[in-house]
Amino acid sequence: MGIAPDRPRPDVAYVGTVGASGVSNVQNETQAKITAAQRAPLDAAYGDARNNMTNNLFGGFGNGIGGLLGVLVQGVFGIIGGGIGDFIGGLLGQRNKLDNVVNVEVPRLDNRIDQVDVGGGASAQRAYFGMDGTWTKPTGFSRHVVEIIGGGGGGGRSNGVQFGGNGGGLGGYSGGWNDAEFFDDDLPATVAVVLGNGGVGATADNTMGTGGGNSTFGAFLAAGGALSTAHGFGSKTLDIRGGAGGYTVSAGGFTVPYAPTAGTGHAFANGGAAGAGTGGAAGGNGNSPSPPTKPYPGTGGGGGARNSGTGNGGRGGNGGNPGAPGGGGGSYNIFGFAGNGGNGAPGACWITSYK
Repeated sequence: MGIAPDRPRPDVAYVGTVGASGVSNVQNETQAKITAAQRAPLDAAYGDARNNMTNNLFGGFGNGIGGLLGVLVQGVFGIIGGGIGDFIGGLLGQRNKLDNVVNVEVPRLDNRIDQVDVGGGASAQRAYFGMDGTWTKPTGFSRHVVEIIGGGGGGGRSNGVQFGGNGGGLGGYSGGWNDAEFFDDDLPATVAVVLGNGGVGATADNTMGTGGGNSTFGAFLAAGGALSTAHGFGSKTLDIRGGAGGYTVSAGGFTVPYAPTAGTGHAFANGGAAGAGTGGAAGGNGNSPSPPTKPYPGTGGGGGARNSGTGNGGRGGNGGNPGAPGGGGGSYNIFGFAGNGGNGAPGACWITSYK
């Protein structure tokens, strides 16, 4: 399959609300470039603040380190009468706050047009939606095949206590997958595409995560979002689950450990890895099919590891885009909490137009 910009861009290309002039910019973006651009201004701001504080600290050393520290701590962190401990703690706190801001999942720039090879020297045009938008019917095509996936469900947390052992969270369920073929005259010039959100992982014991939202291609086709306890509705079957969290069962003086499981995978992507060890490691996130514009769902997030010592169980991994479920959280032993479930992935829609 040829992917633009390796192939000539079709004459009619939908790019969301950006306009036709933005097609090449959207198609040339990479996740690494987006992440770097997002971090750059925040990292620069942190670096300037760190350098200014260091220069002020040592430049005014002759006037008394204690007095200068007090001024810095009060001015920068709002602590009156603080000393060196407050200064260092505050500086590290600002670094942590920065990391919390920039180390987040970057929204995917998914809405795009590809030219695909369908064999025999023929080609088709495929519109891919990973966010809400409007499909504009291209000219010169006789039929259009629509595939749509609903949002995946969130993973569970501590679902059941068995014989005195803290139960691991159960994995969530995948969104529904539906498809239909339309003749060109069956569809209007434009169709609204609305995608279901992924469900949120459970944050309370003995609960499942929330279900995912429904995805729709106008009034012509829909796919159901996952329920908390079942897959979403659709004509195509590929039951994907998030991995289960690790846990232990105690009975008759014996303790039996149960390892977490990986999320469900398929031929085009592996499931998220199970959390490693017994120290409460998080489950791995699910993956997207390769290439990401292939009409196929993502894979389930891995289950979180149990914690055999002191502390919290591991969080379940998030489901892979599109439509995959989150993994369940791992159990804890003492002085801790069970791990939260991973989040489900939002839905997606593909429209492939044939001559």
